[in-house]
Amino acid sequence: GTIFWAIFVIGHDCGHGSFSENLNLNNIVGHILHSSILLTYHGWIISLRTHHQNHGHVDNDESW
Repeated sequence: GTIFWAIFVIGHDCGHGSFSENLNLNNIVGHILHSSILLTYHGWIISLRTHHQNHGHVDNDESW
Protein backbone atom coordinates (compact mmCIF):
# COMPACT_ATOMS: atom_id res chain seq x y z
CA GLY A 1 0.00 0.00 0.00
CA THR A 2 2.81 2.41 0.84
CA ILE A 3 4.49 1.79 -2.50
CA PHE A 4 1.20 2.31 -4.37
CA TRP A 5 0.68 5.56 -2.46
CA ALA A 6 4.19 6.75 -3.34
CA ILE A 7 3.58 5.93 -7.02
CA PHE A 8 0.27 7.80 -6.89
CA VAL A 9 1.90 10.86 -5.30
CA ILE A 10 4.53 11.09 -8.04
CA GLY A 11 1.79 10.64 -10.67
CA HIS A 12 -0.23 13.33 -8.87
CA ASP A 13 2.73 15.69 -9.17
CA CYS A 14 2.84 14.91 -12.89
CA GLY A 15 -0.85 15.82 -13.12
CA HIS A 16 -0.14 19.18 -11.52
CA GLY A 17 2.85 19.74 -13.78
CA SER A 18 5.23 19.89 -10.81
CA PHE A 19 7.24 16.77 -11.63
CA SER A 20 8.92 18.43 -14.61
CA GLU A 21 8.67 21.65 -16.57
CA ASN A 22 8.20 19.51 -19.69
CA LEU A 23 4.49 18.79 -20.23
CA ASN A 24 5.17 15.73 -22.37
CA LEU A 25 7.47 14.24 -19.72
CA ASN A 26 4.82 14.86 -17.05
CA ASN A 27 2.20 13.09 -19.18
CA ILE A 28 4.43 10.13 -20.06
CA VAL A 29 5.63 9.54 -16.50
CA GLY A 30 2.14 10.14 -15.09
CA HIS A 31 0.61 7.70 -17.56
CA ILE A 32 3.17 5.00 -16.81
CA LEU A 33 2.90 5.40 -13.05
CA HIS A 34 -0.89 5.55 -12.94
CA SER A 35 -1.15 2.57 -15.28
CA SER A 36 1.03 0.57 -12.90
CA ILE A 37 -1.56 1.07 -10.14
CA LEU A 38 -4.48 0.49 -12.54
CA LEU A 39 -5.67 4.10 -12.58
CA THR A 40 -6.33 5.89 -15.88
CA TYR A 41 -4.13 8.99 -15.94
CA HIS A 42 -6.04 11.19 -18.37
CA GLY A 43 -9.41 10.38 -16.82
CA TRP A 44 -7.94 11.17 -13.43
CA ILE A 45 -6.58 14.51 -14.76
CA ILE A 46 -10.12 15.54 -15.74
CA SER A 47 -11.42 14.57 -12.31
CA LEU A 48 -8.54 16.40 -10.60
CA ARG A 49 -9.21 19.63 -12.49
CA THR A 50 -12.91 19.44 -11.67
CA HIS A 51 -12.03 18.85 -8.02
CA HIS A 52 -9.70 21.86 -7.86
CA GLN A 53 -12.18 24.13 -9.63
CA ASN A 54 -14.93 23.19 -7.16
CA HIS A 55 -12.97 22.28 -4.04
CA GLY A 56 -15.27 21.84 -1.05
CA HIS A 57 -18.49 22.44 -3.02
CA VAL A 58 -21.06 19.86 -1.94
CA ASP A 59 -22.73 19.53 -5.35
CA ASN A 60 -19.87 20.11 -7.81
CA ASP A 61 -16.78 18.63 -6.13
CA GLU A 62 -16.34 15.05 -7.33
CA SER A 63 -14.35 14.21 -4.19
CA TRP A 64 -17.04 15.41 -1.80
